[in-house]
Amino acid sequence: PCRFQAAPLSVSIGHQGGRASIQLSTLDGCSWTTQSSQSWMRVIAGSGGEASASIELAVDSNTGPERSGVLTVATLHVVVNQNAAPGDRTQCRFSLDPGARTIPAAGGNGSFSVSTLAGCAWSAASNQPWIVIVSSSHMVGSGDIQYRVEPNPSPTVRSGIITAGTRRHVVQQEGVAR
Repeated sequence: PCRFQAAPLSVSIGHQGGRASIQLSTLDGCSWTTQSSQSWMRVIAGSGGEASASIELAVDSNTGPERSGVLTVATLHVVVNQNAAPGDRTQCRFSLDPGARTIPAAGGNGSFSVSTLAGCAWSAASNQPWIVIVSSSHMVGSGDIQYRVEPNPSPTVRSGIITAGTRRHVVQQEGVAR
């Protein structure tokens, strides 16, 4: 079966824009494509193939508040976070640490920290039913999000996203061994 791994799963780009490189690993003969969720980030090399490859991403400069997009690579999600423009007056800016985590096929627990100013309200939500937030999902100021990942019954690696504030945390789960 075809399995895919991408690194890194989370990329941060300055407000001025720039390029990022993502390494995709798979077996020869395993076909894949890429798709960007935002017009301000474009794949300029490695838009698809049938083997391991390097994917080059170009990110436009940002003149507004911080923003986040998702690059789908094969079955995986790579989050691209971009800083706000220097003149942006949005006070509530968010950062996540770490931006991504890999969980074994058997499932398990994960967490990440959200940093922001005191008084900034935010919530966290998962885009997959197999990623369950177990801590409070509504907070004010900095805090930690804890989550549980259900076992993966498939041999295929899967990924999902937890959005917290304006940022995204990628959860990648390994496939079960056959």
